[in-house]
Amino acid sequence: MTLKEIAKLAGVSSATVSYVLNNSAPVSEKTRKNVLRIVHETGYTSNTIAKSLRTNKTNTIGLIAEDITFSHTAAIIDGINEFAQPHGYHIVLSNLRFLSKITSRFESIAEYKENISAAINVLLGMQVDGMIYIGMHERNLDPMVMPCAKPFVYCYCYTTNPEDVCVCYDNFAISYQITKKLIENGHKRIGLMTGNMNSAPSHQRMMGFQKALMDCSIPMDLDYIQNGEWLFEPSKKAALKLLSKKNPPTAIYAMNDVMALGVCRAANLLGRTVPANLSVVGFDNAECIRYICPRISTVHLPLREMGNVSAKILFAMIKGEHPAKNKLQLPCTFLERESIGLCEP
Repeated sequence: MTLKEIAKLAGVSSATVSYVLNNSAPVSEKTRKNVLRIVHETGYTSNTIAKSLRTNKTNTIGLIAEDITFSHTAAIIDGINEFAQPHGYHIVLSNLRFLSKITSRFESIAEYKENISAAINVLLGMQVDGMIYIGMHERNLDPMVMPCAKPFVYCYCYTTNPEDVCVCYDNFAISYQITKKLIENGHKRIGLMTGNMNSAPSHQRMMGFQKALMDCSIPMDLDYIQNGEWLFEPSKKAALKLLSKKNPPTAIYAMNDVMALGVCRAANLLGRTVPANLSVVGFDNAECIRYICPRISTVHLPLREMGNVSAKILFAMIKGEHPAKNKLQLPCTFLERESIGLCEP
C-alpha cells in the first residue's frame, strides 16, 4: 500500500493522511479515526527511506560501543534511549567487541583504529543524523580519533581537541570528598589502593586524594599508597602489606569496589574488623558489594545521566546548535554506608 492508496480509500488527500500519521497539522477526529482504521486494516507502514530523502533526516542516531558487555555500557545506552525515544529518535548500535580483544590493555585499542573507522562508515551509509561513541574506560582517545561529517559526541572518554564534545564524570571532586570525609571522622593515616596509574581515572582520583590531604595539612605518606591493579587478589596482597606495618592506616580508600573487597578480606585475615578497626571506601557501586555486611561505602557513577546528556547535546547539534561547554564532567554521588567509622585520637 502507498500513501496515495490510503488517501483514496479514506476519501481524503495524501496531505491529510500525512498530517494524521505525523500528527503535524489539525485534522477532525472523525477523519483521523477513519485514516488510522484503514492504516491498521491494510497494514500500511510509511517508507522511512523515501521520507529521509525528502527531509534529509532519518531520525536515527548511531551508537558505537567499544563493548556492550562491559559493566557500565548498558546504563549509558539506557540513558541515551531515555532521551531519544520521547523525541522520536531510534538507535542503531555498532558493537566493536573490544573487551575480548584487549582485556584491560586499554592503550592497545589504538591498534583497532580501522574497526572504528569501519563502524563510522557503516553508520554514515545508513544516513544516521549523528553519532555517540561510548568508551569502556575514561581515557584520552587522541590516537584513534576519526573524522566524521556528522554531529559526534564522545561519552565516557575524551579528546584534547577543544572542538570535540565529550561527556565524562568528575573523578577529582568525588575523591576529594571521600578523603575529606575520612579526615573529618578522625583518620590521618589513610591508605590508598590505586588502579593502574597509567589510567586517567587513577591519576584524577589520586589528585583529589592528595589535594584533600594538603588542605587539611596532612602529609601524603607514599608508603600508604599501593597498586591493586583493579583486581581482588592483588589488592588483598597489597592490603596485607599495608595493614602489617608498624603504624598501619586506620582507613583505606580503594579506587574500585573489587579492590575494596580485597581490602576487607585482608583485614579479616589479620583479625581486623570493619569499621571498628579499619574504615573502607570503594568506588563504582558495583553489584558485588551490595549484599555483604557491613555494607561498603562507595561512589555511584552518573552513567545514565551521561548517556542522557550525550543524547541531549547530540540532538541540539543535529539542529545546528552547539553546546556552551564542550568538555562536561558530571558529578558523582558518595554513598556513605556502614564501612566508615570514627577514629579515636
